[in-house]
Amino acid sequence: MRIFKYCHTGFTFLFAYIGASMGLKGLIFRAVMLVSATGMLMFCSVSICIAENDPLQIAVIGPMSGKDQQGGQAMLDGVNLYVEEVNRSGGINGRTLEVIAYDDQNDKVTARKRALEIAKDSKALVVIGHFYSSISLEGGKIYKDYGIAAVTASATAPEVTVGNDWYFGVVPDTNLQGKLSALYIKNILEHESVNIVFEQDAYGTTLQRSLERDARDSGLRIKNIWSINSEIDDVDRKFDAITHELKFDPKPGALFIALQDHEAAKLVKSIRDAGLDLTIMGGDAIGSESFQRQFVKISSETRSPGHYTDGIYAATFFISDISNRKARQFNKTFKRRFGKEPDDMVATHYDAAAIAVEAIRKAKIEIDVKQSRKNIRNQLSSFRYIETAHKGITGRIFFDAHGNVVKPFPIGVYFHGRLISAPAQLGPIVNLDTIDDLRKELEEGNIVPIDERFVYRTMVIYTGIDINEISNINPRNETFTADFYL
Repeated sequence: MRIFKYCHTGFTFLFAYIGASMGLKGLIFRAVMLVSATGMLMFCSVSICIAENDPLQIAVIGPMSGKDQQGGQAMLDGVNLYVEEVNRSGGINGRTLEVIAYDDQNDKVTARKRALEIAKDSKALVVIGHFYSSISLEGGKIYKDYGIAAVTASATAPEVTVGNDWYFGVVPDTNLQGKLSALYIKNILEHESVNIVFEQDAYGTTLQRSLERDARDSGLRIKNIWSINSEIDDVDRKFDAITHELKFDPKPGALFIALQDHEAAKLVKSIRDAGLDLTIMGGDAIGSESFQRQFVKISSETRSPGHYTDGIYAATFFISDISNRKARQFNKTFKRRFGKEPDDMVATHYDAAAIAVEAIRKAKIEIDVKQSRKNIRNQLSSFRYIETAHKGITGRIFFDAHGNVVKPFPIGVYFHGRLISAPAQLGPIVNLDTIDDLRKELEEGNIVPIDERFVYRTMVIYTGIDINEISNINPRNETFTADFYL
């Protein structure tokens, strides 16, 4: 195997050289050397080694088959796109990166098996995955035990990273989602009460608890809390009962959905089929492309895109219409490479690959894979400050003490079946010194405190333009002069 080739090549050379030079008189010495070399070889086999010309491997683990296969493919597309860009630029110190995909089928048992393969038997330096929080928790136990860093770009339950120094998240966790969602429902959507439906898993439970806690703190009244266990419950019957209760409530208030994409879509369909017109908001599962896909084959949605989803607000990690310049270039590159628009999973996994590669680049890569993995984990842990954060396409990436990214997220609203940016957004304040009168801005509600940080309220305006003339086009700088009417 190539794993051992590098480790024992030196002993093979030394043994051959000494044997040739000593002749018959060195038989005893050669026997000792053989035992010594064998012993050293056994010692080296305990820790996997990397040859200097071996590619630097990144493992991507997710649902590459099954009902969530499209999500797994999006993960892989995002990582591959970034890695291809790095390799075209010469790799890392002349060494290429290699992406190895592992299929966990979004299943806990399978996830444990595949995670063990990565941690114990592969030369992967870092892991990107898994898809769901509950699956990430299973893999995380193994990564911690064997000492390999993992970066998730979709699992948002705080338990994935809290208490596990080897796991990092590049997307805001459900604690922050619940906090900002309560604020949004109360202050932006101006509702006085909210109902909550949540899945009894790592994702739904933590999102529900966070929303409930911060709703009560902000004066947002909790009317009902319904829980779902999709593995054992008659989900359709439960959703019918929830829909019935909401329908006969004269003032139902808003509904917050903390369910995974498949179940969330079933509940939304039940509510819309009943003719209920109430404000719905959800976590990142509702803001995902996989949620939208659940309605594609329904005839009423096909005839009128947005029949079920229009007007629903959702947390999301990437919306192209309010993205930065780097993200717009990413959009163009992805569309040119794959012939379609990137979704949020592609974008977040592109950023996960970027921060993982940055850690590999800055860490010392040694012959011993185990030590290299430790160096990479230490490097990821060092990304702690906003001033030196990685500027990704989904925002600045830096981690708190638990390995969670520290950044707000965009709020989207569905329009004609597509998720666009909601009219009001909450953006990060990088430097408070730029605020002339912080107390006044806080009193007027333009700036909102979130734990030890602040976010500002900004409005998004959609408008149309009637172009008269475009001139002075500069492709290099991506600039031009436009004459138009608003």
